[in-house]
Amino acid sequence: LVKFYSQNNSQGLRCLNHRNLNELKALLQQEDWEPVIHALSAEEAYNILNTKLSLAFNTACPKIKKRSKPRPKPKIFADAEALQLKNNYLERLQQYNMTGNEDYKKQAAEIKKSYDLRLRSLRKEASENYINFADNKSKAVWNVINNVRARKTQKSEINLRIDGK
Repeated sequence: LVKFYSQNNSQGLRCLNHRNLNELKALLQQEDWEPVIHALSAEEAYNILNTKLSLAFNTACPKIKKRSKPRPKPKIFADAEALQLKNNYLERLQQYNMTGNEDYKKQAAEIKKSYDLRLRSLRKEASENYINFADNKSKAVWNVINNVRARKTQKSEINLRIDGK
C-alpha cells in the first residue's frame, strides 16, 4: 500500500494488489506513446509522460481514504541490566564496524544473545504478572497470546515488473 497523508487525521491509501497492477499494466500497454517520443523538448515530453502515467495510475489504483486508528505504544520491557547489555552490544558492534576485528563481532553476538534472553525473561515475567493480577484470567491469557501472535505477522511486498524489469 502506498500512503499519503492529508491535513486532518485521515490518510489516503492506494491498494496495489495483483489485479490492480495487471490493470495498470494493461492501461500502459494500450497507451499511445508517440507524443512522448516525438516531443520537441524534454520538458514537454516529461509533462506528457507524467500526465499519461498519472491518469493510468489513478484509474487502476485509486486513492482510498481511511481514518487512522490510534495504536497503543509498544510496551518496553527493559530494566537497567537490559539497557546495559544493549549499550554494550551497540558499542561492540560499532567497534566491529570500525575495525573489522572478528573478536568484536563474536563479543557482539554473545552480548546480543544475552540481551535477547534478558528481554524474553522480562516479557515472560510481565505476562505472568498481567495474568496473575487480572480479574478475568482467561481473557488475560488470550490477550497475551494474541499480542505475541500479532508481533509475528509480516507484510508481503508486491512489486510491479514490466518485461522482467
